[in-house]
Amino acid sequence: MFERVRAAIPVHILPGALQDTDAALRAKLNTSLLKYVPLLEGVPLAVEEVKVCGSIGYIREDTPDIHLLVEVTVLLFKPETGTVLEGIVTRVSNDLTSVLVLGVFTATIRADGRPSSGSSAGHSAGDRVRFIVTGVHVSNDILSIDGGKLRVLQADNHSASASKSRSKSKGGTKRQKSPASASPAGPGGTDGDTPGPREPTGGERLEISAKKAHKEQPAKKKPKTAA
Repeated sequence: MFERVRAAIPVHILPGALQDTDAALRAKLNTSLLKYVPLLEGVPLAVEEVKVCGSIGYIREDTPDIHLLVEVTVLLFKPETGTVLEGIVTRVSNDLTSVLVLGVFTATIRADGRPSSGSSAGHSAGDRVRFIVTGVHVSNDILSIDGGKLRVLQADNHSASASKSRSKSKGGTKRQKSPASASPAGPGGTDGDTPGPREPTGGERLEISAKKAHKEQPAKKKPKTAA
């Protein structure tokens, strides 16, 4: 799956880069990282020990680029059919499961390839899984992987707890009946079934005022009679 190889790779740089050839070559080689390189038959993950082969560069036709042959040590990612890989589930549907390998490469496990005998029957996004490579494809320098016989190594506890809480909230929530609407309050502020106190009429108001005034007047003292 991983290989460290020593290879000679053709590189071209601009004449202005001759002031710092080593930095220019490394910058040029770094543009090939995480992309499929047919010459290496794999995806470079890292390059080191860069060395120019010979002391002469070539300018071809009417382009200003200087073509050099450099020798480098490359760490390659080269999955093959039958390789066992691990990754994190990013998406689950009825037809397929998407798995992110090494945080970069996408693997697709179709429904007929999961689950295998003895493996976990269910999996969800965030789970760490293991699978077997069934095919490798390259499109626009991007490597994609097909897999099968998926097996869950470690479930994502956060996703599992969130899923359980959602299912509990759906199944355990009962619709509460709204309380019966209260009858409109009467004039005195009580329910409509119990009438409030009656407002006094005009004549009754006068009578009440007269009684109140009579109570507030001080009592008259009786005159003393001579003996």
